Amino acid sequence: MSQKGIIYLPVLLVAIVGVLAFLVISSNAPLRDQLLNSLYPKSKSHAAAPWDGVPSINIDYNQDVETYWANHPFNPSSPNYRPDINSPSNQVNVATQFGGNTQAALDSLPSSGGTLYFPAGDYSNFTLVGKNNVHFIGNPGATIAGTSRIAGCDTALNYHDFSLAVTNRDPDALSCATTNRLKNIYFKNITFDGGGSALDAFDLHAVQDMVIDNATFQNFADYTLDPSLHIGQISGASMLDNIWVRNSSFLGKTAFSIYVDGMHGGGMINNTFSNNHRRGYLLFLTNDDFTKDYNGNGSFEDWEVRSAKYNVVYGNTFDGGLKNYDGSPVTSYEIAAFTGANNLVMGNIITNRVTNIGAFDAKTALVNDTYTYSYYGNKIIANDARGGVSYLMEINGGTCPSGQNNFAHVGKYEIKNNRAASGQTIVENPTGCSSIEGPNVVNGNCFGTNCPAPSSDPTPSSNPTQTPIPTPTPSPTPAGSPTPVPSNNANANFPIGVFEDGNMVWGEIPTFTDMVNDLQSKGMNAVIFGNNNASRDEPILNVSDQKNFNVYFGAHSETDSYFSDPTPTLQEARNIIYPVVDLIKNHTSVKGYNVADEPSLGDLDRVKFLTQAYMERDTSKPAGPVLIAVGTGNVIYDAVLPTMFIMDAYPFSVQSAACDFTMKGFGYTNKNLSQYIREMTATKASNVPLYIILQTHKVGDSSWGINQLRVPSVPEVRGQHWISIGEGAHGIFWFIYFTQQDWTGLKDNPTLMNEISSLAQRTNPLTQTLLNAKRNSTDLFTANNGAYISTLTSNDGTKKYAVVANIGNCSSSQNITINSTQQGSLKNLETGQILPLGSQISFLPGDGKVFELVSSQTTPAPTPKPGDLNGDGRVGVIDFSILLSKWNTSDPAADLNQDGKVNILDFSILLSNWN
Repeated sequence: MSQKGIIYLPVLLVAIVGVLAFLVISSNAPLRDQLLNSLYPKSKSHAAAPWDGVPSINIDYNQDVETYWANHPFNPSSPNYRPDINSPSNQVNVATQFGGNTQAALDSLPSSGGTLYFPAGDYSNFTLVGKNNVHFIGNPGATIAGTSRIAGCDTALNYHDFSLAVTNRDPDALSCATTNRLKNIYFKNITFDGGGSALDAFDLHAVQDMVIDNATFQNFADYTLDPSLHIGQISGASMLDNIWVRNSSFLGKTAFSIYVDGMHGGGMINNTFSNNHRRGYLLFLTNDDFTKDYNGNGSFEDWEVRSAKYNVVYGNTFDGGLKNYDGSPVTSYEIAAFTGANNLVMGNIITNRVTNIGAFDAKTALVNDTYTYSYYGNKIIANDARGGVSYLMEINGGTCPSGQNNFAHVGKYEIKNNRAASGQTIVENPTGCSSIEGPNVVNGNCFGTNCPAPSSDPTPSSNPTQTPIPTPTPSPTPAGSPTPVPSNNANANFPIGVFEDGNMVWGEIPTFTDMVNDLQSKGMNAVIFGNNNASRDEPILNVSDQKNFNVYFGAHSETDSYFSDPTPTLQEARNIIYPVVDLIKNHTSVKGYNVADEPSLGDLDRVKFLTQAYMERDTSKPAGPVLIAVGTGNVIYDAVLPTMFIMDAYPFSVQSAACDFTMKGFGYTNKNLSQYIREMTATKASNVPLYIILQTHKVGDSSWGINQLRVPSVPEVRGQHWISIGEGAHGIFWFIYFTQQDWTGLKDNPTLMNEISSLAQRTNPLTQTLLNAKRNSTDLFTANNGAYISTLTSNDGTKKYAVVANIGNCSSSQNITINSTQQGSLKNLETGQILPLGSQISFLPGDGKVFELVSSQTTPAPTPKPGDLNGDGRVGVIDFSILLSKWNTSDPAADLNQDGKVNILDFSILLSNWN
C-alpha cells in the first residue's frame, strides 16, 4: 500500500452558465413549447446518444427544483435532453414463445434480465420481484390486463410486513429498501387494461429507475367500498425513486391517475389525462412509515426522509371538469397534490375548470414523532388553466396530532407566470399547527380571457455558476503542537468499505459511479483513498455526495514532493493543504483526510505538520495517516495526535496455517491480530475513532520471505472482521477493490466480495451499538474451543457485550460455550435470541457474533390492547395500515370483533383505542 507517483493529466472543468429568461404563457401548445424552449434552450449538437437502460439520475438536494429540472436529461427543454433508452439485447417473444403468458416469459429471463417483446395481442399480468434490467417493449395493440406488481424483494409486496421489518432493522429488509431496490425497468408502447374490475395497473414497492413511455391506461375501477382510500392507475409506496411516465394517456376510471408515497426524483411528462377520475389526478404524499435512519448515523439524511421530493409535473394536458359517477361535478380537487418539498408543476394545460393547480399540505411525522418535516421550495410555474380556477394553489398547515409538538414546517413557495381564464392567486389554509412560512414569491400571474403576456419575469432564476477556488493565504497560527479537535462527525457513522488507490479511478466519473454502486449494493458505504489528486478527483465527489457514500480523501499527489523535502516546515504544509481542503471540504461525502500512507519514523515531522494543516483548515472532519507496525505506527500517533486512528492489519503470510491469526510480517513472530491491535492503540484517546484496514490480498514473491502475504480464506476474512469488532473498531475497510500489481481486487474476487457483503449487511444494524461502545480493559467472558472472545462496554458503562469468533476451526462449524462471572443471559444482537450463559452456540468457521449480557429475569407480557395489531403496545398509524391491508378478509389477527370479516366495525374498535 505504498504511494505511487503516477503522472496525471489535469481535468479541465468548464462551467456552462445558463441564465433563465422570463416565461410567457400562451393559449396554444406549440407557442407554449416555443417559449419554454427559449427559457431552457436545447443543445445545438447532434441528438444525444440513447441511455444503456434506464439511467440512475441523482439528486443534488441542495438545488432548488427549478434548477434541478432545467438541467434534467428528461426535460425536453433542457440542453441536456437525452430521452431515448436502449433495451437489453437478449429478447423473448411473449406471444410466440409463451402464448401470451407474461409471467412465464418473465421467469424465463436470466437473473441479469432481458427484454420481453409484445406483438399486438392480449397478455396476462405479472409479478416482478428482485430481477433488475427487465424491459417490456410492445407493438401498437399490445395489451396487458389487470394489476401487475413490481417490488425489490418478496417482503416488500406486503406493505405491513415490509414496514415492520425495516423498523426492526432486519438486514434483508434494509438492503431491499436501500441498496437493493429494483432497477432499470422500462415499458414502451403498451396498453394497460383493467377490464372494468382491476383497481390499478401497477403496484410498486422498493423500485427505482423505472420509465413508462407511450402507454395507455384504461378501464380501471374505482374502489367505491372505501372512497377515502388512495388508489391510482399507478400506485406505489415504500422507497420509490426516479420513476417517470412520458407521452402516455390516462383514461380512468379511478380516484387518481397516480398515487405514489414518498417518491424522490420522479414525475409526469407530456401525458394526457381524461376527466374520468373522482378525486383528482396526481397524488404525491409523504411515506412516514419509511422515513428512517437507514445508515444508522444518528440523523436523517435527505434521501432517508421520505416526503415527496423533486417530483416534476411538466407539459401535460388535463381535461379538468371532473365528475362524480352520478354525473355531478366534483367540487374540490387539484391537478397535483403534494406533502413534500421541492416539487414542480410547470407548463401544463388544463382545458376545463379546476379547483386549483397545485396543493401543498403539511404532514406531521407520526411514526418518527421526534422528527419535523420541512415542506419548502414547491413551485407552480407557467401553467395555462383555460377553464379557470378557484385559485392557483392551496397550501395547508396540516393537522394537529394529539400529544405532539413536531408540527411540520410549510411555505417558501413560488407561484409565477401562470395564466387562468378566471380565479384568484392563492388560498392559504393554516389550521393552527403549522404557520405558512416565507419568503414566498408570487408574480407574473394573470387572470382573464385576454391576459397580455408578461413582459418580463420580475424574479428570474439563474443557473448556478461555479465559483472559482482562490488560492488561500495561510492564516498565522500559534506555534506548537495542535490540541486535537474532536471531530463533529468522526463518530457519526460506522464506515464499512474498501481502501483504494485514487489512480485506479483517475477522476473518471463513470468508473467511480460503478464502484460506488457496486459497493452500496453489497451493503458498504465508504472508501479510504490514497494517491488522490485534488483537482483531478474533486469532480467525482459529486457522485459520492449524491449517493450518500463516505469518502476519506488522500491528496497524496499534492504531498508527494513534501516527503522529499529535507527541511519540511509547517508553513510549507499549509501552502499545500489549505488549497486542497478549500477545494473539497464542502462536499458532504468527504468525512475525513488520509494524511499519508504508512509513513516511517523519518517522516514524523512531515506527518505532524500536514496533519496540523488539515486540522487548522477544516475543524469539522478528522485527519490522520494510515499507520502500521508496533514501534512505528503507535510512536507516530503519540507524536502527531491525529483525530482519527487508521491502521493496517495484514495477518496472513504464506507461512500462516489456516486460521492462524499470528502476525508473521514486519518481524513479528508471536503477536496475534488482537494483541497487535491492542498494542498499536494502547494510547489512543477514547474520542478518536479507530478504522482498521484488513487483508483480502496477496503480495510479494519468495524474495519477500516472511513478509510475503497470501490470499485469506472465507473463514479468515470472517475472523478478521469479528476480531476487529471485538477490539473496538469504529469502521472496517478491506484492501483492496481494484486488481493491480500482483494482487486480485475484491471486484474480481466474488467469493470474498460476497462474504464481505454478508458481513457488512449483518453489521450495519449493529453500528449504533458499536459506535457507543469501547473495549473493556478486562475480559468478563470466557469461551472454549480456541474461540476469540472480547468484552465491550457501552460508553456509559451500563451495558456489557461479548464478541466471540470461531477462529479455532477453519474447516467446520463448532459449538462454543460462553461463560462469565457476571450474572445474566446472552442476547444475540443480530437475532434477538436470548440464551443462558453456558449454552452451546453453533458458529460457522471463522464466524462471529455479538451478545449483550441481559438480566435473566423475565417480565410478564403486557395485556394486549384491542387494535394493537403490531404488538408495540400502542394503537397508531401502523396498526391502521395493517387493518387496511386485511380489509374484507377474515384474517383473525385483524378481525377485532371476531365476526368473521375485517370491516368498518373493526375500524371503529381500533379508533376507540387510538394512542
